[in-house]
Amino acid sequence: MIVMDERVQERHEPMTIGLLVRIRPKAGREDDVEEFLDAVLRLSTRERHTETSLLMRFGDGAYALLDLFTDEPSRREHLSGSARQAVAYRTRDLFDGEPTDLLLDVVGHELPTVAGRARLAAGTWLTFDQGAHASAADDELCFSTSGDAAWLAVRTAGGTLAVIDLAPTHDGPEPTALPEVSRRGRELRLLSSERFRLLGPDVPEPTITPLPSTSLPTTSLPV
Repeated sequence: MIVMDERVQERHEPMTIGLLVRIRPKAGREDDVEEFLDAVLRLSTRERHTETSLLMRFGDGAYALLDLFTDEPSRREHLSGSARQAVAYRTRDLFDGEPTDLLLDVVGHELPTVAGRARLAAGTWLTFDQGAHASAADDELCFSTSGDAAWLAVRTAGGTLAVIDLAPTHDGPEPTALPEVSRRGRELRLLSSERFRLLGPDVPEPTITPLPSTSLPTTSLPV
C-alpha cells in the first residue's frame, strides 16, 4: 500500500530523502511477518514527519518498507520513532537476519492524488545503468512515463539509480508500460527489474498482465 500524508498536498513541500528497510522472514513465519509489517505501516503513517510510506512484497519472498521525508531531521525522527522500535524489537523473533537499511535521495516523483492512491496494487523496481555520467546533476535526468503513471526515482548512497514504478489494477490485454530514463538525450540502459505487490489495508487485488520474460537479473534492490 502507498500511504501519503495529507499535509504533503497542503504544504507542497517536496519529498527529498527516504529510507528503505529490506526484510526477509524466517521460514514458516511469512504470515506473521506480513501481519506485523502491516501494523508497522500503520505506525509510520501516524508519525508527524513521515510523508509517504510503502510496504512491498517481492517475488523472492523478501519485504521492503519505504518511507519518504522532506528533510533529514524528519528522517532522524522516524529512526527514533515507534515504527522503527517495533521492527528492532521483533527482529530476532521474525526475521532471517538483521534488516538492511538503505538511505535514499529522491531525484523525482509523480505520485497520485488522494483518490488515485487507492487504485495502486503492484509495481516494478527498476535499476538503471548511468554509464559515464553517474556523477552528473540529477536535473539532467528525464523520465518518460504514461500520462496516468505513478513513480518515484531514487538514488542510493552508493550512487545507484532506481525507479519504483507503481501500477493500478486493470483488466486490459496489454502489458504494463515501464518508464524510460534518459540523460542528455540518451536513454539509460535498464540493468534489472523486479515485480512486487503492495501490501496494506484496502489494497486491491492486482490484475496486471505479466511482462514478457527477460534475461535481466531478478534482484534489483541495491545493496
